Amino acid sequence: MPLPDIAVLLAIALGTPALGALLWRRGVRGRRFFTAMWVGFYGLVLTVMMTAHCLDVLSRLYVGRGYDGAAFPYDFRAYALLLLGALVVGCGARVLRAGLGLGSADPASRREGIRVTVAVLAVVAPLIPIHSFFAIPLTVLGVLTLAVLLWAAPKPAERVLAPPLPEPRPVPEPVGV
Repeated sequence: MPLPDIAVLLAIALGTPALGALLWRRGVRGRRFFTAMWVGFYGLVLTVMMTAHCLDVLSRLYVGRGYDGAAFPYDFRAYALLLLGALVVGCGARVLRAGLGLGSADPASRREGIRVTVAVLAVVAPLIPIHSFFAIPLTVLGVLTLAVLLWAAPKPAERVLAPPLPEPRPVPEPVGV
């Protein structure tokens, strides 16, 4: 197994328990813990995998050769690979943030997680015929994450209600009129 793959697996293997410990220390338990942990794991996988992808593309550009020995110049293909990586890294960071927000019972985090997961699926799923080794696992994880987010609809007791309106102040009487 190549060294970058080992580094990615190690980062995910160390980041996942760290995320779980952080959520546990914040007092997240039960269904919220599972949801926040799953969404956070998906965000971590996206971020770490695609950061390694971008570093790999940059290293191939620096060396000037691809893995097959052919020239690897900076052209539209290299640009598209870097753009894809940057886009998915940004989405992964947003999903990870949504996972942490779900642990805090923030209802906006669920909507953000759904929105970003759908965006990742829209980018990654069409790549299945081109690069199935990469696209199939991320698509499957994305569909499962979407299912978890839809399953984790907040209960009425967990929904955040609008704060009460302040008491109206009395209008002062005009003086000397």
